[in-house]
Amino acid sequence: MRRAALLALLLAGCAETGVLELQLMLPAKPATDGEPLFAQVQIRRASDHPFDVAWEGADVAAVELGAAPVRSQISVIGRDPALDLHVKVRFCRAPSCDALDDARAPELWFDIERPFHVGRRTAWATCIDAVPSAQPTDATTVERCDVHGCTTGAAATYCDADGAHFCEIESIDEPPRELQCADGVADY
Repeated sequence: MRRAALLALLLAGCAETGVLELQLMLPAKPATDGEPLFAQVQIRRASDHPFDVAWEGADVAAVELGAAPVRSQISVIGRDPALDLHVKVRFCRAPSCDALDDARAPELWFDIERPFHVGRRTAWATCIDAVPSAQPTDATTVERCDVHGCTTGAAATYCDADGAHFCEIESIDEPPRELQCADGVADY
C-alpha cells in the first residue's frame, strides 16, 4: 500500500522552492503484537527542533502497521537550501501518539543535511526493517551527498570530486523512482 502526503515547511527565503521526496518503507507490525500500532512521521527544521524534545502535532496522517511492510511517501517543500531537516518516526498505539503508552513510544531519528535545492527535486529513502524496542540515543545522519538528485540513474554519491552536489552543478531533474528494499537497504 502506498501512502502519499505533501508537507510544506514555512521557511524564510525567496519565492522559489525545492522539493524533497521522502520515501520510508515502514515495517510490518510484530506478529506477536495484538494491539493496533501506528507510524507517525514528523518533519521539522533541525535548527529549531532537537530530537530529545517532544514535538507537538502530526505533519502527515499516521500509517497503521499491518502484516506486510508499507511504503510512505512524503513530498517536503523547502525554500532554504542551507536548511537541515530532522525526521522522527514514532511507533505509537494511537494515530495521534497520545495514548498512555505513547509517552515513551519507540522512535527512529534521521538528520538530513541540506536536502533542498531551489527549483530542483531531490529524494531520500530508507527501509525500516523492524519496530525499534526503545527510543534512540543517536540520530542516523544522512549526508547531503547521500540525497539523490540531479543525475540519471543510481550513484554511489550525489556529489562531484570537489564536494559540490549534482543539483548545484547539473541541470537534470529526474523524478524519484519506486523504492525497493533489498536486505534492509533502500534501492531505487
